[in-house]
This record gives sequence, C-alpha cells and structure tokens, in this order.
Amino acid sequence: EDVAADPLQYAFDWNDDGVFDTADQPSNIAAQRFDRLGSATVAVRVRDDDGGESIGGTSVTVVEHRVYLPLTAR
Repeated sequence: EDVAADPLQYAFDWNDDGVFDTADQPSNIAAQRFDRLGSATVAVRVRDDDGGESIGGTSVTVVEHRVYLPLTAR
C-alpha cells in the first residue's frame, strides 16, 4: 500500500532527449533559459521514496522577453 503523502522528487529534461538535465529535487518548480525561440518539449520525472516513477511532458512556446527600463532624469 502506498501512502499519498510520500515525499516526491522532480527532475527536468529541458529538450526531451531522455537525459534529465536537473538532479532530483523536492520542488516541482524549475526555470530554464532556452537558446532558441519556438516550440520545445519539456519532460518531468516524478519519483516517490517507494521507487514509483512517472514521466510526463508538455510543449512550451519560447518567446522573446524584452525588459522595459524607464529612464528618469536626475
């Protein structure tokens, strides 16, 4: 019997090549900077401490992010 409150570990594969680019971590939040604009598939692996594992993926759209810095006169 598996307890639903098992601690989970997450790892991320930023280019969906089957090689996870991050070590297992307790947070399901991660950030990545992509080199190219367009569509990318990202995979996540979730493991529990009983050896259970699941892998899922999603498509993300990478867009240019411009930072606006207003200039003020002094």
